[in-house]
Amino acid sequence: MGYAINGASGFNDYGSAIQNNTIDDFAEIFPTPIDFEGVRDRLLDGVRQSNSEEKYREYEKDMEQFQQIMYGKKYEYYKSLLDLKEKSKDMAGSKIEYETMDYTDAEREQILDNAIIDGDDFVYDSKPYRLTNEVLREVGLGPEHKVVFEGMEVGLSGHFSVHGRDAVLGYVKTDDGYKVRGYYRSGSQSVWRYLPDYASRDEGLWYGKGYTEEMLTLPCELQAELSKIAMQERIPVEQKTLPIFVLAGTAKSWPSMEAYYLAKINHELRGDIYKETDAYPLVNFGVLDEDRHSPESISVNGALAPNYKNELTSWKSNTAVYGNITNRVFRSFDGKLKYTISEDDNGRCFVSSIETNARPTSCGTRREWVSGGDVSTPLYEYAQMSDGYGDPNDSRGGYVGMWKNYVSKLKIIRDYLTRGDKKY
Repeated sequence: MGYAINGASGFNDYGSAIQNNTIDDFAEIFPTPIDFEGVRDRLLDGVRQSNSEEKYREYEKDMEQFQQIMYGKKYEYYKSLLDLKEKSKDMAGSKIEYETMDYTDAEREQILDNAIIDGDDFVYDSKPYRLTNEVLREVGLGPEHKVVFEGMEVGLSGHFSVHGRDAVLGYVKTDDGYKVRGYYRSGSQSVWRYLPDYASRDEGLWYGKGYTEEMLTLPCELQAELSKIAMQERIPVEQKTLPIFVLAGTAKSWPSMEAYYLAKINHELRGDIYKETDAYPLVNFGVLDEDRHSPESISVNGALAPNYKNELTSWKSNTAVYGNITNRVFRSFDGKLKYTISEDDNGRCFVSSIETNARPTSCGTRREWVSGGDVSTPLYEYAQMSDGYGDPNDSRGGYVGMWKNYVSKLKIIRDYLTRGDKKY
């Protein structure tokens, strides 16, 4: 468009802020603040992701002054309209609402008869096996519970165990019919994810991570219902077949991790999720890996931070690593994100997921996703990913505790612990 932020002083230098265009051109292209809104948000989002909170505030202030100069009274009317919208939203309430019910026997059989399974053959003992509707019926993993949210219907089976992981099959209603999806619960993050693919290796199957694991995390509506299902009686799939065959049979297969990573580099990963999901995050707080930033240096800037006065929903979970946890969802100040804070019985907590408001895909995930980076550091992490912050006196299985030296020092967590009258 020819309009850019001046790198040195934000929008203070209005002559250089409008490059190769006159003020008249700007007014013609963006006659009102509403017309300029999308460009403004993209500019500020770019600043937010690459600068400190203090620097972002400077740019935000400059942007405010710039719009006041360009639009005058129009900008005052625009701000008044935004205030009215916010007040209307508060009056209407902002709780997350969705419907749940059990399928009738007739509905269950009809869905199971026509469900679409587009996973690859599962190879066991050098022989290929195909997951079929009859196998699902025989092991008792047809759709039992219906969840309807944002115009999407997802059927959920009972839960079963795959090498110690909780797993559930999803039946997502699409224009082509109900598609069978495999869902499992992460150990360290405690959230439910979609399994798009896997790779074979000597010690067993390696679960595919998508572009990152966060794009595979399911919306909070499904998180809540899956957690309830996991507290019910487990279905003994192992009495009739290999549980890993049922889960993996819904996904795409790669002969090795090398083949998987080569396909990822060449953008040749297969499956609906790679067609329906953005390749890059809507918001990028960084990549969660071995090289961590110090916890004191990490903050979530301004409008994107969670508003702890706006709790949307909550549910209980019982997990292998954490035991009982309470999950609470909060909307960001700008309404663009939803944060799930998971808290154990000892009052320790962490950001278990951050999601957008984008429409759901046929996999049950969201089209747009957030890269949480160090902001999403769990209470227990794989030792090789602790980067020296792990507590040697606090370990569970192959995980090391991150609360004492890292998570408790994150500003987003300190703010949660001191919200309202609640203090630890």
